Amino acid sequence: MPDTSPPVGARIALNNSLGTVRYVGPVDGTHGTWLGVEWDDPQRGKHDGCKDGTRYFRCATDHPTAASFIRPAVKGLSYGRSFLAALAEKYIDDSPAPSKEVVTLGSSHGLIQVEAVGLAKVRSNLADLARLVEVSLDGAHIAWAEQPPQVAERCPNIRGLDLSLNLLPSWPALATLTAQLPHLTRLALNSTRLALSPLPASPPSPPLPTSFQSLTELQLNATLTPWPSLLTILAFLPSLHTLEAGYNSLSLPSPLSPSCPAHVHANLALLNLDTNLLAALPALSPLFPALTRLVLASNRIAAIPPAPSAAELGTLKHLSLSGNPLADWASVDNLRGWCPALEGLAIRAIPLLDGSYTRAFAIAKLPTLTSLDGAPITPKDRLDAELLYLSHITQHVPAPDRASWGRYAELVESTSPLPPLFASEPRR
Repeated sequence: MPDTSPPVGARIALNNSLGTVRYVGPVDGTHGTWLGVEWDDPQRGKHDGCKDGTRYFRCATDHPTAASFIRPAVKGLSYGRSFLAALAEKYIDDSPAPSKEVVTLGSSHGLIQVEAVGLAKVRSNLADLARLVEVSLDGAHIAWAEQPPQVAERCPNIRGLDLSLNLLPSWPALATLTAQLPHLTRLALNSTRLALSPLPASPPSPPLPTSFQSLTELQLNATLTPWPSLLTILAFLPSLHTLEAGYNSLSLPSPLSPSCPAHVHANLALLNLDTNLLAALPALSPLFPALTRLVLASNRIAAIPPAPSAAELGTLKHLSLSGNPLADWASVDNLRGWCPALEGLAIRAIPLLDGSYTRAFAIAKLPTLTSLDGAPITPKDRLDAELLYLSHITQHVPAPDRASWGRYAELVESTSPLPPLFASEPRR
């Protein structure tokens, strides 16, 4: 890496704390050059880029202690290393190999022979890299990849790669690596910070649209990637089937209709938005017409209104709402309009839905369900649930209010006679 100060946007590690350089320059009242760093752990810093009343830079987060200043040559500071260096350290056996082998130098036309120590082991190590299919290099301080074709020549068969907690600064820098891995289908980038634009004076990188052609699974958890950037990223991942983008403080805009055809992703089937800031059920079908699984656990969804149209989540078969503060059973009723094909639902850890009849009521309200909270629903389960639900309504809900209970009229027509009295259920 360079001997001078890094550019703004570079990633660094200091005693295993990762950060992004947001400022390079002087600080009032001091001499020399400082690096203004936004730390991945916002508890690590001392301020938010404003020191002694002077604003030097802004952070990607609004945490008051996400940033601090350090010297470019402070002890323990690392600007990272290359992909192949990290790969060799983990996957090449470096134990002693004293065996000798006579090698004829090709440039000598057979006239010069030398003794090579450990050559068989070198060949074996190189072959081992070529055989690698699943590679995990999380936390390896990788900041750049070798230019083509160096990676392609050493490890061309990688299909699954974990680069979580590394120092790659941008998607173009990542593309230099992935463009050399034609079989790559699974990529984990959790807890990284990848900008869409390259760093200043970066080496040329392959075009993004041609660098991720085979990728089908991508993990971007805890990357602080905003929603507009996610849509931009998806535009150059044409084969992507599964995307995880949890723990990103996402709050989606409304409406979500694509602003251009490039934002429609035809193949995405599973989207995990666990532990974000979503306050409403997102209407994702216009963006992801093939979406069948959606994880919205541990968000801020307190109510689900009637669906604005039958196609808002029309292809969805599995939905997780566990850990959301749903405030009424009407939200569960309304899922039928949002997700007419829903087969699996998760509603664990929702205080309102924590009664003894929760499972029965949810099954009765949603006739297409075949599993609830991971447990299958048998035909007998459904019959018992619907009878219990009807009995509760007829015994504990005034007649004028019964029509507001989901499927009441439908079940009255199809179920006769009603079972005996049941105990009451908590408020609807």
